[in-house]
Amino acid sequence: AKKELEAELRILHKSREEILGDRRLEGDELRRKIKACQEESEKKIHQIRFETLQRRKVTEWSSAERQIEFKDRINGLLKEKQEQMMHHWACERESRHANTELETRVQQLIDKYDEEMFSYHKTTVE
Repeated sequence: AKKELEAELRILHKSREEILGDRRLEGDELRRKIKACQEESEKKIHQIRFETLQRRKVTEWSSAERQIEFKDRINGLLKEKQEQMMHHWACERESRHANTELETRVQQLIDKYDEEMFSYHKTTVE
């Protein structure tokens, strides 16, 4: 009976490790997505800044009318930059929320496992 319990306990430990491993992989994937989202946003922001700087240089040598035209373009780029930043923040917030949910679920599974093992141990000892 003891060997059977030990074998069952090993199986349960293995199952727990597999579940935790899956959750870790999901967490890693979420972190990779957050990082990719951040990198994409940083590239876009850098590109927008560079383009804005280039356009500003051109407007300095243009007529007043062209300066107004370029200022409108710059404002559009700045608006796009702001939208990209908002999108990035929303992605990051969603990813963090999903990660928190996964961590909570994993902890619940661990707690349930611990309760079941304690109950099982208690009933087998008695």
